[in-house]
Amino acid sequence: MLELTKEKRLKHPIPKKVNVGLMVEVPSIVFQLDEILEKADFISIGTNDLAQFFFACDRGNPRLSERYDVLSAPFLRMMHTIVKKADKHRVYCSVCGEMASNPIEAMALIGLGYRNLSSSGSTFCRVKSMIRSLRVDDISDYMQLLLNSKNKTLRPQLIAYANDHNIEIF
Repeated sequence: MLELTKEKRLKHPIPKKVNVGLMVEVPSIVFQLDEILEKADFISIGTNDLAQFFFACDRGNPRLSERYDVLSAPFLRMMHTIVKKADKHRVYCSVCGEMASNPIEAMALIGLGYRNLSSSGSTFCRVKSMIRSLRVDDISDYMQLLLNSKNKTLRPQLIAYANDHNIEIF
């Protein structure tokens, strides 16, 4: 309230509404998401931290890199749960982090229902090319099939899918 008083005193325009949101960066939030989404205007998923906590490993440690793949079915099922809950509550949902900056991983996110991705400047053109060559309905259907997979990673299937459908991922 003190800041609003200062803004009024300085005769700056006062916003009519301030949006309140949450960065989803720890898996435990998923269990509270319905309650949060009843009050939030937006959420953003920070995939770097979320994956690190989900897999309980240091993403920078090369000895653990085999254990850390955001294209594993369990991680993607959690990501699917998040976007579906946000859609149910009609809350704006975006994704940031390395996952949104990698074309094959961004393709999976789009297939799960994400429509707002924040990529790094150096990868923007690659992600944009992938999106322009993608048929959203087809990848959405394919992702629904893959979510039930028992494979350690879905990366090979998604790369094969992209190659078979001329989707630009490299």
